[in-house]
Amino acid sequence: MRKILYSLLSVIAVAALCSCEKDLAVEGAEEGNSALTIMTRSGNGDAKISYPVTVYAMNSSGTCVRKDVLTSSTSQFTWNLKPLTYQIYAVAGATEDDYELPGINDASATSAVTLKDGVLHADLMTASNSITLNDEESNTLTLSLQRKVMHLESIEMRDIPTTVDNVSVSFSPLYDDLLLNGSYSESTSTQTVNLTEQSDGTTWKNAEEWYMLPASGSATITVKLSKGGTVTSYSYSCPEPLAANYHIQITGTYVDNRELTLTGVITGATWEGTTVIEFTFDEDGSSTTGGGTTGGGGSGSGSEEGVEEGTAPAVNSLYKDCVVIYTTDDTTGDYTLVTVIHKNEQEMEAGDSSLEDLESDIEAALQLYDINDITGWRLPTKEEVKNIYIGYINDALGGSGTQMDPNAFYYYRDGTELKTFKGASSGMVYTNGQRLRPVTTLKFRK
Repeated sequence: MRKILYSLLSVIAVAALCSCEKDLAVEGAEEGNSALTIMTRSGNGDAKISYPVTVYAMNSSGTCVRKDVLTSSTSQFTWNLKPLTYQIYAVAGATEDDYELPGINDASATSAVTLKDGVLHADLMTASNSITLNDEESNTLTLSLQRKVMHLESIEMRDIPTTVDNVSVSFSPLYDDLLLNGSYSESTSTQTVNLTEQSDGTTWKNAEEWYMLPASGSATITVKLSKGGTVTSYSYSCPEPLAANYHIQITGTYVDNRELTLTGVITGATWEGTTVIEFTFDEDGSSTTGGGTTGGGGSGSGSEEGVEEGTAPAVNSLYKDCVVIYTTDDTTGDYTLVTVIHKNEQEMEAGDSSLEDLESDIEAALQLYDINDITGWRLPTKEEVKNIYIGYINDALGGSGTQMDPNAFYYYRDGTELKTFKGASSGMVYTNGQRLRPVTTLKFRK
């Protein structure tokens, strides 16, 4: 439901350009007469691409047949390939000095891009899509790079007692590694940021900005104050995950010996909205003193950033050609969060595909969903599935979209697991004909 602060676009184009091919094919990969030229193009304004961009081409069996690197917006290369269907994966921002990148002989869709010890994450982005090359024919393929890290922009702790000799803030559980297909590995990591004491002796700040892989599920933020070797911890469990493609700003004020009040702001692109979280930490635990969260959001169409104009629509009504399936108040009570389901669906035709390939196909398909400036489309959660009543949705759609089939299976997320539901049933069935019907969450002021 959340996306990039900066709009990102990388164009990978196919053209019949003549240049020298780098000998990067694995053993047994035959040369072909279909020329695939790959390049990048920076967009306008804040549309930035992280370089280098490492690009992989994999055949239908999942074998990597080409790998090459784009070092700037002016670089390009050409691959001569056999006329087949290929899956192209790109990871941007990962240098070989800082990351262990899969080689051409061992790369797969689920290969990890692993951060080396002692270095910090870069502004990582990924993209993927498939392309079918015909004999002696030019093709064009456009991939949209998505940011896969969150940006810890600033942490500031104020009015800290002068007896405190160390302040740190930890985030957990974070994903361990980024995979080539844009997904993540296990979520067992903790990232700790040590703050630096300022000249006034009572303010502590982060010395540099950090990029971190996002959290899975409910994240915990822990603030630790150290006095002469004695450490006091204050923890807060976030009601929403700390997501990629968002700036994070946290400001904390130490009130007295028992209480630490924190306010946190996570900002996204104007069409994505803003999540505001306020914390109160004390020695008895933590509680939320306020906050709100946006969902997928519209394109900044409302007068307030990340907020839709007008009154929140009712459940089972149409809003911008989408059907409202669920509404709830945010934690401040000032906003209504409205979850809508898209008017159209897509068959994924999983067949004998691996789960990894299916996940990649679903991610690529979700990137193509966009309607009336509503973005941030994703699979519904297990809780949201409980509010999907196919009969009501079809009645609301009328003839304005594709009717849902009560006998078909639709994909949803149960935590990190991919599952399907049919009416009130669910399972782990990956057969032909499984359908994609995405949802997103919008925010309205009351």
